[in-house]
Amino acid sequence: MQWLSFPDPNCQVCGFPWFSETAPLLWRFPERMKAQLPETLSLALQQTAGGRLRLRTDTGSLSVKARFPGFTVRTFITQYTAHGVSTYVDGRCWSARIPGAQEGEAELSLFNGAPRQMRDVCVYLPLYGPVEVLSIGVDEGAGFELPTPFALERPVVFYGTSITQGGGASRSGLSYQAMLARDLNLDYANFGFAGKGRCEREVAEALAEVDASCYVLDVGQNTSVEELIERFKPFMDTLREARPQTPLLATTPILNNAELWSQDQQQTAEDKREIIRSAVQDRKQAGDQAVYLLEAADYLGADFTDGTVDGLHANDLGFTRMAEGMKPRLAQILDL
Repeated sequence: MQWLSFPDPNCQVCGFPWFSETAPLLWRFPERMKAQLPETLSLALQQTAGGRLRLRTDTGSLSVKARFPGFTVRTFITQYTAHGVSTYVDGRCWSARIPGAQEGEAELSLFNGAPRQMRDVCVYLPLYGPVEVLSIGVDEGAGFELPTPFALERPVVFYGTSITQGGGASRSGLSYQAMLARDLNLDYANFGFAGKGRCEREVAEALAEVDASCYVLDVGQNTSVEELIERFKPFMDTLREARPQTPLLATTPILNNAELWSQDQQQTAEDKREIIRSAVQDRKQAGDQAVYLLEAADYLGADFTDGTVDGLHANDLGFTRMAEGMKPRLAQILDL
């Protein structure tokens, strides 16, 4: 086996719009933004949600050496979610691997012994982390080609909460963005922040630096009704001022199972959905033709109660339903 030091020109790094600034570090925001972003995001910006390594190669074996943090038990997150690496080959999952629970360097064998032929390989990095990739192992004499191009040059940017980040997925290749992107052949960046997707204007200003094909705003769970009233419309306005032509797709919060019996939960959730609806409608009435709304009932389903781990965070069933529901709308917006 030969080891390619990371980064390597034969490996395409996706999901990190500022990688040219942060390399070899896989950070979702660059160091220069630390002072402007909310202090609560200081660790989250280093998490690798949505990060992917893409290769087109004829290697019959693939390994990765990386430095992982120690695993801390969390209520709805397994080690495969937090620190696992999922490998897809020609669009199909070949493996899911995890390091030991202790912090440190690990070598993970992603696959081995496959016949030598050209394949598109996509390695999904952990949904949490942070992770530092050190090198990639391939067969001696392995050949490389450019990875198959995406349908669009610019990524779709997703912003939101732990649900956006992928908390509740059993592994990194099963967030709803990962499934959507495989189906539609899209590049994407995941700016979901567990417990911290609070629609601060400073975050919108940072995201506006990304030349996106579309912004998807998947928010509401981390803010009170009052905060959402105060912050959501200015968040959209900030993106629109910087990116006047880029489509904005806002979703309303998915079903919290407690809505089935709690009138307080029903009222809070519906208030938040109405705030997002109204903000989108206001922009439309002001002449914005590139802002769209996707109701949770239309992409998760108001009757679907087995779609979460804990009543709130989507599981693999929920993320599959979300991806299937969002797919036609996003395809229409992007003219795919």
